[in-house]
Amino acid sequence: MRKSEMLRDGTEIILRDYTPADMDASYRFYQRLAPEERAYMRIDVTRRDVLERQFRDVAEGRAVRLVAMAGDELVGTGVVELSPISWDSHRGELRLSVAPEYRNKGLGRKLVTELFREAKERGVQKAVARFMPEQGAIRGLLEHLGWHMDAVLPGFVRDQTGTSHDQVVMSCTMDECWEELQGYYSSDDWPDG
Repeated sequence: MRKSEMLRDGTEIILRDYTPADMDASYRFYQRLAPEERAYMRIDVTRRDVLERQFRDVAEGRAVRLVAMAGDELVGTGVVELSPISWDSHRGELRLSVAPEYRNKGLGRKLVTELFREAKERGVQKAVARFMPEQGAIRGLLEHLGWHMDAVLPGFVRDQTGTSHDQVVMSCTMDECWEELQGYYSSDDWPDG
């Protein structure tokens, strides 16, 4: 997949599939994020072996990963993790990260739209997101799209520094979320990452 998109501020970006050639750009992207932001990520994305595993997950069909490029710079990334051979094979877990200087410009919306399109093509019926309450922008974005709260699990996860946090679990069916997403796609009233 390769698609040219225009952000609200007129910046042109390219949305495309993640490839092994993106490893260095991914590493630079995650290094630019503030340490306190990286602390809440599920995995330590500043390690090259983790980035290599991300590509293997894509190559082996366990994930759909997209990157947003502004010229040669990676400015956003999103993934739907798949479970093709387990009891939750109908489910895809969504994660998204946008460079601070590209937030509130519509990039998050464009990444989510393409991730949903890719997930639907692969038969995903339910989208799930897991995050810490401190990541409030994620919750706002998902609520705006019609996702609902499934659970708050007290002290269930630890951040990269080892501090315990609650875990928020939200979900939606793909059909419901796709309908909401299409309704909001042309709207400027969007909390966007």
